[in-house]
Order: sequence, then C-alpha cells, then structure tokens
Amino acid sequence: MLRYFPIPVMERRFLAGAVPIEAKKYIPIPFETLAHDYQAESMPPDATGKPRLGVLIAVTQNKNLANITGLLDSLGLKLIGLEVAPCSAQRVWQAVAPAAGPEPFVHAHFDGGNIRIMICDRGLPVFFREVFMGETATLDDQRKVDMTGCLSFAQKQLGLSGISKIKLSGTPATLAPWKDAFAAETGVATEIIDTAKLLSIKGGDWGGYAAIGASARPSVPSEVSIDLATKDRIGEDERQVARDIIVAGAALALFIALVGIYQTLTYSHRAGELNNYIVEPDISAALSGL
Repeated sequence: MLRYFPIPVMERRFLAGAVPIEAKKYIPIPFETLAHDYQAESMPPDATGKPRLGVLIAVTQNKNLANITGLLDSLGLKLIGLEVAPCSAQRVWQAVAPAAGPEPFVHAHFDGGNIRIMICDRGLPVFFREVFMGETATLDDQRKVDMTGCLSFAQKQLGLSGISKIKLSGTPATLAPWKDAFAAETGVATEIIDTAKLLSIKGGDWGGYAAIGASARPSVPSEVSIDLATKDRIGEDERQVARDIIVAGAALALFIALVGIYQTLTYSHRAGELNNYIVEPDISAALSGL
C-alpha cells in the first residue's frame, strides 16, 4: 500500500515519531502489524500559507516481509531492497518514457478491466488508485474510473496544479478510445505509451513491469528512496541522531578538558606566587613547631 499526505514542517529527527501517527489517518490497518518506510519532501504551502512536508509512505504486512526474506534465505539469496509495485512500475516508465518537463502528470495502466492510476510529481508517485472492473473495461465504465475526480483530489488535497499530460499504457489496440475520452473529459493532453515496444519485449502486464522496475532499482536513478527492507537497518535519521550525539559528546568532553586545563594553570600560577613570598625568620621559627 502506498499513501502520500501532508504534515507540518518539522525537524527531521521528529519525523520517525510523527509520520506513523499521521499515517494511521490514511491507512485503515493496525499499524503495529505493518512494516513501513517513508520519505518526506517539501510541498506547496496550504491555503493559509503555512509550509508543509509531503510524506510518501509504503507499508506491507510484517508477515509478508518475513515470508519474502525467508524464501530468499532458503534460496541462498540476499534481499537488497523491497518496494511497492507503484514505485517499481514508475521507475520503468521514468526510464523508457521520461517526462518532458517538471510538471506533474498522470499515468494510467490498463490490464483488461484492472486499471491503475498514478499521479507523479517531481519523480514521486504521490497518488495511486486501483479500479477493478472484471475482465475488460469499456467506455461505459468511464464514470467509475473518474479521471476528473483523481485530478480534482490531487489539486485540492495535494496542492498540485498544472498537470501537463495523461499517459496511457497497456494493450495499445484497446487504448485509443480511452485516449480520446480522457482528453475530452479533462482537457489534458493524452498520449499512449507502448511500454512493451520501448522495452523490446512481446508484451507485459502491471506485475511484470513492476518486477522489471524493482530489478532495475540498483542501476536506474529514481527520486524514490523508500525501501521496506530497511526495517532492521539503521536509517539516515538514526545516523544523524548518532552523529549529533557524538558531536555533542565531543563538545562536552572538550569543554571539560578546557576547564580542567584552566583550573590547573590557575593552581600553578597561584602556587608560584605563594612560593615567591619572603617569610620572615621569626614567623618561620614560630610556625616550625606547629
């Protein structure tokens, strides 16, 4: 599951505690049963002008993660990364059909009657919706797909504006009617992406393209850094906290050392002054018996 939502701007060291609390509003599954990872990026201010962070979070059941790692261990393989399908599929289309500019865009993929709608902004899939309508989807199902509603949600809730294009992928022969229908419905330029041809393969579906994208994670640059396999690893936030503690400890140790040096020098100076005093003979004789 993938979700994107806004939170107030805060120091990064507070995100690890704040993000799961806020995510519970958008994920209707007990959070203690989930493995998760997230990344936070700046996003447009809200209606009152307050700055915000946009949080992209991916979750999966803990048991799914355990099953995957167990299977790979049994095969003698090492898990180097784990991400949800929209992030992986988006990496494929970013590589074979990159966006022409920085404007957000929509990508809708058709597998028969299964439709996945993804809105991407600055390389991140900030909106994802799945619509399942049986074996095939026809233009009679256009209202169920509700492309206008998707764009409206992105504009009102996520602050996205200027969506420049709608890209369609799937079986090219079935996409032409949808291309014209979406263009007429939304007024946004719409084009068809022949993913299989661009990848030089005979054909493919959502799962296959996601698998290709996941396998390309180490070699294809992407703005998505989410990795569900980092559950037991030290993250960048934890590393930053550790660095802060080390720096603070070093600064405190240096302060204590300087205070000690100052006290030692002060003692030596005053001891030298005492040694320079001339003691009168009669006083020395009087003190010698004490």
